[in-house]
Amino acid sequence: MIRLDRDLGDRAPDQMAVNVSPATLATDVDMLVEQVLTGTGADPHRLVLELPEEADLDALTQAAPRLERLRRLGVGLILDDMGAGSTSLRHLSTLAVGGLKIDAAFISGMLHNPRDRTVVKLLADLGRGLNLPVTAEGIGSPDQFAALAELDIDYAQGFHLGRPQPLEHLTRILVGAVTP
Repeated sequence: MIRLDRDLGDRAPDQMAVNVSPATLATDVDMLVEQVLTGTGADPHRLVLELPEEADLDALTQAAPRLERLRRLGVGLILDDMGAGSTSLRHLSTLAVGGLKIDAAFISGMLHNPRDRTVVKLLADLGRGLNLPVTAEGIGSPDQFAALAELDIDYAQGFHLGRPQPLEHLTRILVGAVTP
């Protein structure tokens, strides 16, 4: 984040999301994150940890005190891949998360499978009901993007919007030196 602030100034992203593995959740991740934030001077409010769908309720429950400590420091927590694997609605009532991301499998099927569209709508409505921002993952087409806009999804990510880029290239895009 510090490097992006230096290179991009006011064009630097407001937040940076980092995926956390289930194995990392079992460690003193709170201490590590705090050390990095302190050592770099980065603003904890700009860091968002994406909690993995592979982490079962027991793993997240055991990690809850460490995650709560990070949340009190200002680090954001989001449930990643909501609706897939072992992700449970119980996570929403046991963890103080600040958002959820709808699994890409539902997004990819929502145009031709009414059940997938219903799940996407349900998760979007659930997020709104809990006052949590919702991100749709895996948007691969303009039609998917338009369908998600109709459902008032807050945020979107996927190859339709942009492919992963090396940091140097992304920085050049953001300052307008090259086109995506």
